[in-house]
Amino acid sequence: MAPVPLLVKQWKNQYEIGASTAPFVALISGVSFSYLMTQHGKHIGMLSEKSFYLTAAAGVLIPAIVPFTILVIKPVNDKLAAIVEALDGKQPGEVAVEEQKVEPLLKQWNRLNATRSVMVGLGAVAGLLAIVW
Repeated sequence: MAPVPLLVKQWKNQYEIGASTAPFVALISGVSFSYLMTQHGKHIGMLSEKSFYLTAAAGVLIPAIVPFTILVIKPVNDKLAAIVEALDGKQPGEVAVEEQKVEPLLKQWNRLNATRSVMVGLGAVAGLLAIVW
């Protein structure tokens, strides 16, 4: 495994990219699928009943990552961000960061991030199936 300072810096980069793009994409996707769902029945043949439920699932699953992130992942993000801040501008060995503390946090974050990715993936599959069904 890489040294702890490098691991937390890599996590920070990943976090910043996701934080700047994911909420916007999730909310736009959710609004789009929700709009599609409201159009059910307004246009003959636009959406079958299966498509309606699949579109509803996509409209719920994808934007659900925002509250999931705030309620479940944020506490882990805050702990990792505090470690990044403690290491910022320090030379290796200058700040003692217990690997036993960082590694479980990163593993927990990875599991939670994977869960969030599955939510988006399932929503995307539901949306795709709604289109082709």
